[in-house]
Amino acid sequence: MSDFFESHSEDQARRLAALVRRLAEREIGAAEVAPVEGWQMGKPAVDANQGLRAQLWESMKDFQEDCFPIRLPWMDGTTLEFGHANETGRQIYVNRSFDPNDIAVLGHFLKAGATFVDVGANAGVYSVYGAKRVGPKGHVFAFEPSRREAASLNRNADINRLTNLRCFQMAAGAEEGIAALSVADAEFDGHNSLAGLALARTYPNLRYTVDNKDYRWTSFTGRSTQIALGKASQLEILIYSESAFDFILEDILVGPDGVVTGPWLHKEAHESAARVPSQVKVDFSGAAISSFGDVSLKSVRGALRIECNSAGGVAFRWQLDPTQGSLATVQGLPRAERAREQYTVDVVSLDSIFLKPEMPKVDVIKIDVEGFEIEVLKGASRLISEQRPLILIEIVNDLLQTQKSSAAEIAEMLHRHGYILFDAAKGKPRLVDLNGDHASNIFAVPEALLDQMLKLGGLNRSALTAGLANPGPNDGERADPAPA
Repeated sequence: MSDFFESHSEDQARRLAALVRRLAEREIGAAEVAPVEGWQMGKPAVDANQGLRAQLWESMKDFQEDCFPIRLPWMDGTTLEFGHANETGRQIYVNRSFDPNDIAVLGHFLKAGATFVDVGANAGVYSVYGAKRVGPKGHVFAFEPSRREAASLNRNADINRLTNLRCFQMAAGAEEGIAALSVADAEFDGHNSLAGLALARTYPNLRYTVDNKDYRWTSFTGRSTQIALGKASQLEILIYSESAFDFILEDILVGPDGVVTGPWLHKEAHESAARVPSQVKVDFSGAAISSFGDVSLKSVRGALRIECNSAGGVAFRWQLDPTQGSLATVQGLPRAERAREQYTVDVVSLDSIFLKPEMPKVDVIKIDVEGFEIEVLKGASRLISEQRPLILIEIVNDLLQTQKSSAAEIAEMLHRHGYILFDAAKGKPRLVDLNGDHASNIFAVPEALLDQMLKLGGLNRSALTAGLANPGPNDGERADPAPA
């Protein structure tokens, strides 16, 4: 799109922006609410226009001032406004779903008149839904330390006329105090963190084949990855993934000099000719370049940024001199997100807020704080022991380990409180073991709600066989690890 801005007037750009906005609004549709086995971010929508919506979203990103804010239908007749292009808004607009399995389970416990605490509320995806579910006699208390996201949260409360939703612009932790909040660029606003940003580098797959024969894979070894090819007449290198990635490709060098005789003009049926921005200063040894899936190509300081929002990638192909042995060198690294800004925020413990006579009993807590989950639990120890709420908590080992915590530590703490652990990754509740690598949301269920959760999962008490380290205090039984 940069080429367009360079060759057209501001008035022409404005007219194009208005057209993009009108087309995008035509594609706004209701969120899909049904649970989906194996759901993940980027999961395709059920209709055929997802590809079109992905293209429109990328176009809207180029015209942020003209195309945002945008309002999207959300759960139970609510609406979410997004003031800028971000990952959550894209997921709801393009893929028309967001955490449908967890929200479906949560809906069974958010009864009229209940109290819901949302820690790490962001713009209000869970808070707005929860406030609608618990109704005017219920309460939602949302904790969001980022000024930008707290403003969005309050705006969404106003749009939906949710007088039962109260936002605390502060972080929850183990004790009262202050902390430095690192705030990400607006597009990645879900990755704000109290200890640097939680947006980790994610390497895509690197696959290659010579002479259109067996596929081979190799791992990236840092900024420069070499692949010994031997003698071949054709070479294909794919940089791709089945999930989102963001990679800065600086160059692909195929040597020695003279081994490349030209581009290999081959393209699979699912591919399109790639449109490499003119600002990219390298030619990737003269490759023919195709792209596939949900991918966009941009220029970053003369390099090629490959941004993939779900599944997709880029293929590079060359004709080679078969009399020479060749070596390919792939230069580049995943894009590392840096803090847009950093400022001090207040930190409170949930115990200090909710163990007061004037506060209602807490029924459900959701915790999503980019690796600081154990700190929130520590600061809610008495609340959990005395009020026994259902807890929905994000467990991502990679993020927890940056804070010297782990899924196993969280599991041990929750078991010590007498909770049994489930997830809804398969579309309905199942017992889960956190003693290995883990990356999903977990329901921690107290004894009083255990039969209800088992019923939702089509399970019964006999499923609670030996398997986890700590039993619940009331039944003396243990949860079985989730099936592979």
